[in-house]
Amino acid sequence: MDTPIQSDDFPTIYFHPPDANWVFYSVYYRDRYTDGAISSVFEDDFADMLFWLEAVLLGELPATWFTWGEGYSTCFIVEPAAIGQVTFTVSFCRSDLSPEKNIFASVTVDPATLVRSYADAFHDFIAHNYDYGDGWPWPIEELDFSRVDALLAGKGDPDAWREEMRSMAPARRTLYLS
Repeated sequence: MDTPIQSDDFPTIYFHPPDANWVFYSVYYRDRYTDGAISSVFEDDFADMLFWLEAVLLGELPATWFTWGEGYSTCFIVEPAAIGQVTFTVSFCRSDLSPEKNIFASVTVDPATLVRSYADAFHDFIAHNYDYGDGWPWPIEELDFSRVDALLAGKGDPDAWREEMRSMAPARRTLYLS
């Protein structure tokens, strides 16, 4: 993806090429955007993002994904809304500020549309086959998106995956193919 896909309907994400041992992103909504960092040699937030996307598709809500920055974090929060919809909120958190007071955007959206947008942004990022630099410890390109892809296609066993998520959520780190 050479230019980010932007939507006026909900906050969309674009992942930038690795720089200085970080992968940065921008979140676009209407005529605004904000930046953050998703992954570094110290922490892999892509695995957390994948787990969050699965939770959204499986209806394990509320589901929150945090990306930690230096002194702040961005919170991607999905909560139940009307039938077939979720409320998606992007807010900024710091130790002295609550997420409710720093909302960048909050919208109601179809969960599959939201997940497809974020999964597509990830797949586009991986398609560039970037050089992350020496010592990058995370095999990001090997994240196992098969559940997300299956759920988006209406396939797979959501009941079994939902039960697995409920029983193993805190310890689950088997998101890589290798």
